[in-house]
Amino acid sequence: MATLKQWNEAIVRYFLSNEGVILFNVTEDVIQEIAGNNGFECPDDDAVKDFIRGMCLEKTGYEEEGW
Repeated sequence: MATLKQWNEAIVRYFLSNEGVILFNVTEDVIQEIAGNNGFECPDDDAVKDFIRGMCLEKTGYEEEGW
């Protein structure tokens, strides 16, 4: 399962690597594409659940950095 930190960093890479105007619109398709491109351990149909869990769990991936 991906952490909040992993999701945040993947979302930044996804949107900043695309040229033109950035429209921050995280749809189910975008979440599944980000998960697939970053090798997160979740089936395609569970990518949205993994994304939401990453935001809600206490272990975010940022704890090592003092967040």
